[in-house]
Amino acid sequence: MQTAVKISLYSCGLVHHVFTTFYILTQIDFSRGKDQRIMDMYIYNNRYLTSWNMGLQLLYFTLALIHECMMLNKSFLTTRSSRNLYRIRGYLFTSLVAPCTLVVASFFWAFYHVDKNYMVPVGADEIIPSWINHSIHTNILFLPAVEILLPKMYTPTFWNSFLGITLFSTVYDTLFLFTYFDTGKWMYPLYDQLNWFQRIMLLAVMYTTSLICCRLIIAIQSMKTDTCEEIAKRDYKQRVASVTKKLL
Repeated sequence: MQTAVKISLYSCGLVHHVFTTFYILTQIDFSRGKDQRIMDMYIYNNRYLTSWNMGLQLLYFTLALIHECMMLNKSFLTTRSSRNLYRIRGYLFTSLVAPCTLVVASFFWAFYHVDKNYMVPVGADEIIPSWINHSIHTNILFLPAVEILLPKMYTPTFWNSFLGITLFSTVYDTLFLFTYFDTGKWMYPLYDQLNWFQRIMLLAVMYTTSLICCRLIIAIQSMKTDTCEEIAKRDYKQRVASVTKKLL
């Protein structure tokens, strides 16, 4: 039952993200914007943290869906492939997906409600439908919220997660700063209003927030009982033992 629920959840998430991405790339005419920054949103779309987060969630949905479908075959539970997928999806969620999602959603909406033009160029809301904004900055919270309520998953140590978050943040921040030095434009208008000290502090706060989020998820997972995979393995072994006993 739990496997069926998860398969439905991941399938819906995958369809939602694929459709949203397809719509943004093919159905929105960014060239209609009066501000060149609006066209830049399309040109540099793969350099936004929002896009990276969508990519992480798409990867997670795909891996999780494959794993859950393969778990329908109970004999798969004891294979090395099952253990590897189980660890990869657990690490991916705890170390990257959930922290990045929280940072994207919280920081975007916090600054957007102060002044929407801190996050998007003037006139962007005339080009980009409001539902797209919610699809990439609000709906993304659904996955971490539901996953936290589901049975325990593989949980890496905080140190291992720390290494993953640090590497991810370093790569992204390097690309973010490179884009400014390469084009002379900040991807988010907010950064035009800040001095260099404030810019670095903002990036540091975002990094720290992701670490705190990761630590909380590890703490929550540690309070749960057996994982779905452990429960399924135990049930499978009991069934095998029962059949073997009857045959003997």
